[in-house]
Amino acid sequence: MATTAQILIWWQSNRVPTVEQRNETFSSFRNLADKIPIADVEGLEDLLNTAPNELNATANFTRAIPTKTVLAKIAIVPTADVTISIGTYAGGNDIIDNVVVPAGGTNDPYMIEKYFHAGTTLYITGVTSNTYFKFFQNK
Repeated sequence: MATTAQILIWWQSNRVPTVEQRNETFSSFRNLADKIPIADVEGLEDLLNTAPNELNATANFTRAIPTKTVLAKIAIVPTADVTISIGTYAGGNDIIDNVVVPAGGTNDPYMIEKYFHAGTTLYITGVTSNTYFKFFQNK
């Protein structure tokens, strides 16, 4: 693929690019209608794979499992008793359904041990007080 500097030389005043140079010029740029693969954007895949592993939540939220990772466990520590549901669809409860998680210290978190594959989105509902979540991932 030609560099921008090479292409500019081909198209300078008083120069006529060859057919090959014209073809190389147009194949060096993306058309607006073409989708850009994630792998073609430098650093994007690494950025997407570095979602925070822990958070404090005070309301319902979603958690996407990054590409190239498997989520193995979730630790939950609420400041007050909460009734949590976790599903793979909005409002879902196919992972846990209305489980009462008692308030506790960090020495005794409520643990969910289940493997969630990359590309899965988890929908966590029932968060009604400040609750600490830690996500354990395998790469």
